[in-house]
Amino acid sequence: MRLLVAAALAAVVSISAVPAVAQSAFDGVYIGAAVGRDAAQMSFSNGVSSVDGSAVGIRGGLFGGYGRTFGSFYVGGEAAYYGSDGDGSSNIGAAGARYEMPHTFQLTGRAGYLLTPNVMAYGLLGWERGLTDVSITGIGRDRDHADALRTGLGIEYVVPQVRGAFVRAEADVALYGREGSLRTTGVTNDMQRSSVMLGVGYRF
Repeated sequence: MRLLVAAALAAVVSISAVPAVAQSAFDGVYIGAAVGRDAAQMSFSNGVSSVDGSAVGIRGGLFGGYGRTFGSFYVGGEAAYYGSDGDGSSNIGAAGARYEMPHTFQLTGRAGYLLTPNVMAYGLLGWERGLTDVSITGIGRDRDHADALRTGLGIEYVVPQVRGAFVRAEADVALYGREGSLRTTGVTNDMQRSSVMLGVGYRF
């Protein structure tokens, strides 16, 4: 036990003895807002016939997170909430289908590389939960939350003239698979969502 305590104390002393590193413009807590184009691609099947459709619209919302640089590398995490006005319709045999994904919530990890002191390219990997709303004439309606794997790429620019301000662009895909299914109707819905977003934010 004494050896463990001594080792822990030695580790604390060694960390505290490391010279302070200048903070990067990408370090710290941040918040922001983003808007862009959103599309949900869906493939319905009733076991006899199938049809593809999409719900396209404008998407916007808020995000916030924390990140830290290690040399030229960046690691961080982010939470976000987005709403979309996208909807679409198609036919499954003689029945008509209408579908929407009005809002999503995300928890995402970000790993990046600083191209310059003010520009960072990064990748996204995380979890998304979306509300799916699907109605099929004469069959039923399914309004439920579904889970997805989210991946994407982005680039962020710190505005040097305005302390803490940054702008960014992202493209992402959320793979829902058969989560968005009309479980009580016998109709399955393979689904994925994609978007291209522009955002502005402030880092504290």
